[in-house]
Amino acid sequence: SSWTIFYWAWVIAWSPFVGTFVARVSRGRTIKEYVFGVLFVPPLLACLWIGVFGGAALNLELNGTDVGLAAATEANITVALFEMFDLMPFSGVLSVLAMLLIFIFLVTSADSASYIVAQMTDNGSINPPLYKRVVWGVLIAAICLTLIVAGGLSGLQSAAVLSALPFTFILYMMVIVLVRELRADRKAMLTQLYRRHGETPVGADAFEAEQLGEEERLRRAPSVVNRRINS
Repeated sequence: SSWTIFYWAWVIAWSPFVGTFVARVSRGRTIKEYVFGVLFVPPLLACLWIGVFGGAALNLELNGTDVGLAAATEANITVALFEMFDLMPFSGVLSVLAMLLIFIFLVTSADSASYIVAQMTDNGSINPPLYKRVVWGVLIAAICLTLIVAGGLSGLQSAAVLSALPFTFILYMMVIVLVRELRADRKAMLTQLYRRHGETPVGADAFEAEQLGEEERLRRAPSVVNRRINS
């Protein structure tokens, strides 16, 4: 149960700037493509990874002759993958590939974190100065190193849970804002449709574009889920 709470907290703590970063690099894609690429593709790949390597580990442990995989994992869970590779052909190549994937994951995560934090501290600038990104990258690395040295994995878990708590309420507010923005876009599109055919919107569809504060909304695609990300 503690690991479940940790994973929830980890996702919540990373969601503000990871979501902003993914939206930033998804310019030109539709909201539907964005949601599919963020919510469906990674879980499917994770299930594939866990199914293949988890199933291989279970098969080695159940059908092997005292391979010691479970004991090694219980002693140090961080070496579980490499302990399994040692029992498979081409163990050296697999270990190198695993290290490469871990390195790419850490580098891309740290880069997105430093970029978004630098953007937030530069009044929302799309292209924050390089020195701010470097400074925040160094600070993030120093904080992680300090937590690992001071408390190990438990310290990192505690920090993730504590930092995720305030963001939980922020995420609820962001959901409400997103729903309101999508409804506003729908009304704007109806207004555009009426004006294109020379008709006057009535009732619930009587929505003036100036209420949105952005005339650009009237020139976007005709479907909310197919709307392209322009930020």
